[in-house]
Amino acid sequence: MPVQMPVQMPVQMPVQMPVENPQPLTPTAQGILDILVANPAITISQMADKLAVNRRTIERNIKILQDKGRLLRVGATKSGYWQVVS
Repeated sequence: MPVQMPVQMPVQMPVQMPVENPQPLTPTAQGILDILVANPAITISQMADKLAVNRRTIERNIKILQDKGRLLRVGATKSGYWQVVS
C-alpha cells in the first residue's frame, strides 16, 4: 500500500536586508588608501614611514580595509600591487 506524503512547495517572499551604514574610516586607514591610490606598489614599511606609525598598525588597517571590501591585493606578495576599491 503506497504512502502519500504531502508535497511542500517553497514560498517566495522578498527578503529585506538592512542597509549597512558604512562607518567612517580612521585617519590611518584613509591615509593608507590615499597613499595606495598614488603608489599601488608601495611596501608596508614605506607606508609606515610616511604615516609615522609602526608596521603592525599598517597591517591591521590593511586587514580591516580588505574585510570591508575597500582594498584588494592583486598578484604575488613581492611582485603584486594594491587595488583600492571605491
